[in-house]
Amino acid sequence: MWSRIDDENRCAEFVMDDPEGRFHPSITWVPVPDALRGWADHSYVAGEDGSLAPPTLDHLRQQAKSRIAARRYAAETGGLTLPDGTGLRTDRESQAMIGNAVALAQLEPDAPVAFKAASGWVTLTGAQMQAVGRAVGAHVRACFAREQAIGELIDLADTVDEVLATYDAEKDEGWPA
Repeated sequence: MWSRIDDENRCAEFVMDDPEGRFHPSITWVPVPDALRGWADHSYVAGEDGSLAPPTLDHLRQQAKSRIAARRYAAETGGLTLPDGTGLRTDRESQAMIGNAVALAQLEPDAPVAFKAASGWVTLTGAQMQAVGRAVGAHVRACFAREQAIGELIDLADTVDEVLATYDAEKDEGWPA
């Protein structure tokens, strides 16, 4: 993969094939390092070594943290299974509905709660509904804590290679199920 560099030293376009001999010699092309192929965008610049590089290390850190935020969102909203095998939806709408059901269970603890879990309808006591709310809340909290921990590791990385290595090592590890 190659990148054409514009007059401001930024990436103007990408091509897959080596451009040598196919374009006017005044056009500057630089290779995109294999490690950056999934990361490079039009804000990238020609690096000191003659290949494409992020405009700043902070830019790459932000890219990595944005991808981790997307991974957190997928884990957060992907559901969870209680120890008894009951599947719970944890998308944002379900989180809100569970929160409302917990609030009502606190006001009316003796009223049965008809609850539609991912695995089907169940009737819960007020205490059971509150336990469901605690489980969902703990799941969401753990997802955000994992995102924060990975973000802090990314911030500690001092080079492009370290940012990429940290992202690769952490992106799929330690997320709540």
